Amino acid sequence: MALVNIRDVEVKFPFPPYQCQIAYMDKVIEAIEMKFDTALESPTGTGKTLSLLCATLAWLQKQKMNIQLSFADAAKHSSGSAPPLSSFLPRIYYCSRTHSQLSQVVRELNRTTYKDIRTTVVGSRDQLCIHEKVSKVQDTRVKTSMCNAMVSKRSCHYFNNWDKTSIDQLNSLFMESGNIPDIEDMVVIGQKHRICPFFRCRQMQETAELVLLPYNYIIDPVLRKIHRVDLNGSIVIFDEAHNMENICEDVMSVEISSVNIALAIGEVKDAIECMQNDIEETRSELDNIAPEFGTEKSERAKGPAFELGDAAVLLSLLFELETKVEEILNDKSGRAMQDFPGKVYPGDRLLQTFEAAGFSFDKADAICKLLSNITDYVEQKNESTERGKNLALMKDFISVVYTSLSKEAATAIAQSETGATASNASKVSIDPKRIGKHFKLYVVHDDGSDEKPESVSFRFLFEFFSFLSNFFNSSMLQTTLKFWCFSSSIAMRALKVNGVRTVIVTSGTLSPLSTFTRNIGLNFGSTLENEHAAKGNQVIAGLIKSSPMKNYALNGSYAKRHVSLNRCAELMEYAVGIAECILSLASSVPQGMLVFFSSYNLMYSLISKFKQYNYTPAKSYWDCIAEHKAIVIEPKQKTLLNKVRSEFTQGVRSGRGAIFFAVCRGKVSEGIDFSDADSRAVCVVGIPYPPLMDVRVCLKRLHINETAAEDKTTQSSDDWYVSEGYRAVNQALGRVIRHKDDFGVVALLDERYAAVKSEFFPSWIRSSLKVFDSGTEFIEETRKFFKDKNLEVKVGLQLARIFSTFICSKIKNKIYSSRNLPYLLLLLYESITRVLGYVAPCDLYVPNNDMITKTSECKRSSSLLSLCEEEEVNKAKSKYVPTIDTSIVSEPSTSSQTSFPIIRKKLKMTVGSSYLSFYSTTFAVLWSNGLWYTRSEEKEVSLLNCIQKRIAF
Repeated sequence: MALVNIRDVEVKFPFPPYQCQIAYMDKVIEAIEMKFDTALESPTGTGKTLSLLCATLAWLQKQKMNIQLSFADAAKHSSGSAPPLSSFLPRIYYCSRTHSQLSQVVRELNRTTYKDIRTTVVGSRDQLCIHEKVSKVQDTRVKTSMCNAMVSKRSCHYFNNWDKTSIDQLNSLFMESGNIPDIEDMVVIGQKHRICPFFRCRQMQETAELVLLPYNYIIDPVLRKIHRVDLNGSIVIFDEAHNMENICEDVMSVEISSVNIALAIGEVKDAIECMQNDIEETRSELDNIAPEFGTEKSERAKGPAFELGDAAVLLSLLFELETKVEEILNDKSGRAMQDFPGKVYPGDRLLQTFEAAGFSFDKADAICKLLSNITDYVEQKNESTERGKNLALMKDFISVVYTSLSKEAATAIAQSETGATASNASKVSIDPKRIGKHFKLYVVHDDGSDEKPESVSFRFLFEFFSFLSNFFNSSMLQTTLKFWCFSSSIAMRALKVNGVRTVIVTSGTLSPLSTFTRNIGLNFGSTLENEHAAKGNQVIAGLIKSSPMKNYALNGSYAKRHVSLNRCAELMEYAVGIAECILSLASSVPQGMLVFFSSYNLMYSLISKFKQYNYTPAKSYWDCIAEHKAIVIEPKQKTLLNKVRSEFTQGVRSGRGAIFFAVCRGKVSEGIDFSDADSRAVCVVGIPYPPLMDVRVCLKRLHINETAAEDKTTQSSDDWYVSEGYRAVNQALGRVIRHKDDFGVVALLDERYAAVKSEFFPSWIRSSLKVFDSGTEFIEETRKFFKDKNLEVKVGLQLARIFSTFICSKIKNKIYSSRNLPYLLLLLYESITRVLGYVAPCDLYVPNNDMITKTSECKRSSSLLSLCEEEEVNKAKSKYVPTIDTSIVSEPSTSSQTSFPIIRKKLKMTVGSSYLSFYSTTFAVLWSNGLWYTRSEEKEVSLLNCIQKRIAF
């Protein structure tokens, strides 16, 4: 452990920190001390998570010690009891995107001396419920309702066991390993002791100093209330925050259709009818049965789930809302969208509609509570999981709409627009028009179906029959209200309104940082674009404009790729150009390669072209790539990802190498760690810009242009569009260097990369960026790069086929016998001579020296000799390789068309099975997949030891 003093805070680090880690921790402590917000970009592999934890927890410990000293001084002059220490300490909320990422945070925390900090992970019943029946329910809403019902009836034994176990016992049970448990550990421990992990986590949250949770639990005001998150005076950390802007906007966006409202009306009617029946049944039972003393009073005190009068009022409001929603279609103020069926209105148009229907701000909380009570009642009365679904949707819709219209949102917007402080919150008035500027209402009138056949002919039939159906039955159409937020600052500033002390936003890919900080809307007191722990010579990055063989231009824009009669040639050239680049890299890059495409459509389209176009008369580009490396493709189904990831790892570990075809913004580009051999090269095909034909993207650009017309400092819609694409690219590039000793190459396969400003790339790679007019130049640099790293690749596919089909099959199946061993060895000898063009009867196992590139820096080259000391080799030769009488081998015949040695006499030798084992193991290890390599800095391994372990006889 290393002790580092940063701003008078003693930070205990597991090892001596790098300079970039010290710089990072300095910014963290400065922001907390000064109570301002900070945005920190630090590349993957710089120990960002560890630095965050150690810096914040070291500061927290110092604060704890200072408060304890103050308490001790105060106790000398006062006889009263002191308040709890925790009430004076800020709570730290550490947020990441998923629970799997939080599990990695827990592992990092357990490496430190700060693991005695009171810590908990917040999760929902989806992750934590272990009840045999409830945990199998897929619908989160129904699962919550079932859990609440069982808890109220005391019928869940897991909850009952938790409730009756003391806190000291629970602490002992859940910390029995001495480490902080992550979400999976909580489930395992809960199952072992039959104690509910959900309520245990909720209990721990009350006193926790460090709370780990997904960041939508913090940003979403509805989830924040559900999970009892108290932000006042807290420190909030958003790790992996490169997607924060989109997430903040999604949280504040919601949509509902006229069909949902109509079904909600039906559910309220059913609830009223069911409640009336319950009341009648209760009265009948009370009339016929004399209750025991005190029972009647308690039953009456319990009361109904909701009042019938309140439900009747709600029903009338929903009827009125249904009418007002249909009236929006006749509103002439709506703006038609080119290429889209709907109309766009300012955000305050929805607020006006709700006000006109009787849904006012002062009634919103009461209406949401009533909707929640009726929903719970309907779910308990019906076994169907669909009942109450639309009421719950209606409640969520109203909650989001009136959260955007709340005092909290109004203050946040006022702060962003006028610079008002949180202390002036009471003076800020709720102005629907001001709030509405940050939203758009998109109204579409259709059949509610977003899925249509992709085939042109079937799509025509689909649309034709849809037209006939709608013509004869217009009731099939519905009006959908899409209330979309286009300003992430509302959600982020709402955190400050709730009293957050410091917000720390960090990721490996925030670039361009100035754009990110402006869009988030916080007044950042500091920012950091950190350097990488790795050196500049550990990565090369090429912006490649054309393919290496046929020099085809690489431009993956939609206009260039769009299939039409006059663009078929361009499409073919583009596909062949990308195939040439990938093939050349596959033959030059050792071990693992990651190839990211801008979209699934582009990936599948190019793969089909790789299989269609031939590289040689007999083989397609796909076949040639597959000969060099195993190919795996990222699946759309998340459940298949682990299987595909395992196949990729096996391909890399086998020595042959593997290529992972994946997409930007996918799980592979953001959620999986590839290091060392798994990622020697990262290629990006195209630029993953947001889809222009997405209505929400178009409305986002419209919103930015409207804002820029009023505020000249606002970025243009084009800058936003470019930054969105490059942020996804940068996330993919982060896969190449994962720690300070890692190395690899980056290939950006599109000529458009050469024209972009360097500020769109992360700082750690800017100095390595280089434009290559031809892919040939980049391939040459790539080969030299790995040669200098002593990680060279030799490809001998013909040799690989001979040994893999001949040697391995004969040895494994043991179909040879002692009488034909000499003949088999003769064939083996001829095969090697054929491929290597090299005759060495006594040194048959030594590769041709001409095939081995020796460098001045590398003492050992990629040959069998490089794996063994000379003494061991000589010992092996004398033990395993019998001397061959060279007189039986004639010189090559001058009249023959071949240079193979002609055997004129029968080979007479005694050969043991260990001899063939020696050859089969050697060639299987070195050549069976056509690749071999070694690294000088790695520990040398004796080949003889490897052979002894692999001999099967």
